[in-house]
Parts: sequence; C-alpha cells; structure tokens
Amino acid sequence: MPLKSPQEREHSEAKMEPPIFGANEECSGFLGSEIVELIVGKYEERFLIEKKLLCRRIPYFRTIFTSKDTGTLENTDRFPDDDSGAFSILMEWIYDDKLPKLGAIFYDGANEIQFTWQPVSLYCLAEKLHLHSSRP
Repeated sequence: MPLKSPQEREHSEAKMEPPIFGANEECSGFLGSEIVELIVGKYEERFLIEKKLLCRRIPYFRTIFTSKDTGTLENTDRFPDDDSGAFSILMEWIYDDKLPKLGAIFYDGANEIQFTWQPVSLYCLAEKLHLHSSRP
C-alpha cells in the first residue's frame, strides 16, 4: 500500500467519522463527562470516577455532590479514616455491578487465613455510605 502525501492524509482524515463511543448519546448520558475525586485513607489514595455514575449507584454521593448546603464546591471528597482497599472494591462494584471473588491464603504452620480483600472493611464502608439496602 503506497504512502499518502500530507495533502491526501489531511483530506482523508477530515472525512473520518467521530468514534462510535463519543457519538453514542446513550452511553455519554449514562456515564457523563464530569469526574469526581475521592481521597481515601491516611496515605490519601486517589480514586477518579464519573460523577453521574457514582451518584446513581450510591445515593450518599448524590447528596454530597448535588446539595448546596454541604459546602462541597469542588468535585472532591475526603475519607481519611477509611480503608482504601475497601474503596477499591466498592469502585469495582460501581463499574461491574459485582464484587470480585473472595479468595483466601492459608499460611503453613500458622493458624492464619488472609483474604484477598477484606469483606468486613467493605461492609463498614457500605454502612457508612448508607448502602445497607443496596447490594455491594
């Protein structure tokens, strides 16, 4: 296939259609374009997520990011006392509508089991965010 001249490339690029995802109003309406930042834990791990999706899945955030009385001027919220691992699992649930499989690691010679993620931490976070009637 012969290479195109700069003029031919410019002309053919101008005729290109926009990407399907960008042109799909249904998808862009579902996700939205505004991003919020959640800063979690003592090490301030940052989570970026679509505001519309977050507010749709977790009513607590709808209150925080849409209420004028909360004093939240920016699209940022902090959770310094919470577990960033639990937030990571919660973000996965928001996008995938399911929790990851819970695996266990058994240590030889010790009566210890370590889980791949902490269900108790997730439960506490869900309670804090008033998700007890949802299904994280």
